[in-house]
Formats: sequence, C-alpha cells, structure tokens
Amino acid sequence: GVPLDVQTLALKALTGLLSERSRHSNVLLTASAASHHGILPSMIRKAKGLLSERSGDYKEHLKFGEALLAFTWMFAGSTQGSTALSNAGIMQVLLPLLAERDVRLSKLLTLAVKTLEVLMNYSQDMLTCFRDLDGVSILVHRAHLEVIALTTHLPELAPEP
Repeated sequence: GVPLDVQTLALKALTGLLSERSRHSNVLLTASAASHHGILPSMIRKAKGLLSERSGDYKEHLKFGEALLAFTWMFAGSTQGSTALSNAGIMQVLLPLLAERDVRLSKLLTLAVKTLEVLMNYSQDMLTCFRDLDGVSILVHRAHLEVIALTTHLPELAPEP
C-alpha cells in the first residue's frame, strides 16, 4: 500500500484545498465520502486502529490522525461534510479521544474537540449521536480531569477549602 507518511501528506494537501469552500463538494466526491466503503470512512477506521495501537512508529500514527482530524474539521461545518462524517462514523473516533490521558495526544485532542464543536453546532444528527453515545458524560469527565490537573500544577488556582 501507500506509505503512511505519503497518506499524511495527501491529507494535508486536501486540507489546503478545503480552505476554499467552493471545493468542498469536489473533495467529498473524490473521497467517496457518502459511501461506507469510500476513502474517507476507510481513513477514519484506519486512524482509529492506528491510534489504539501503541506500537510501531507511533509518531507517524499521530501525524496521520492529526492530518485526518484537520481535514475533517475543515468541512465539518457544511451540510455535505457533516453528513459524510456522520456516515463515516467520525463520532466513534472522536469520543474515545476525549478519554485519552497520553500527553502525546494533546494536539489530536484539541482537533477532536474543535471538530466536535463544529459538528454539534452545525448538525442536529451529530448532536443526537453525541448524546446517544454518552458524549456529555465523557466531555464533563474530561473537563473535570483537566481542572484537577491544572489545580495540581498551579495550586493558586485551586478553590479555597
């Protein structure tokens, strides 16, 4: 197959093309995003597998995941884009990332939250999916962990007893 670093570079190039909203439809069609067996759903499944596997060249896995989330974030705010992402199962990739504690995933986590925000602001279906998959609890738990981590490292921010 195509080496992972080449796939990552291709995703970055596609992301650059998406900076022009007029190209969204063409990129989505090219990625066969509407099909369960299309390129976009396959990449999302691949990223999920690579990120859950902590062996091998994990840095390359992270770069691929980051490039994929940057790509998805660019067209998450369009009707076609949010529908394609929903059909591709993006929510099942984004939510588990919120529970990750590995500091190497901080950029990936940031992109996941940004993508979730756009998807939920733009698509009622994605908001429903988020709720159905217990996304609210997952997000609240993550926020709680971040507050604890922050107050542990910066005690002056901790609430008075």
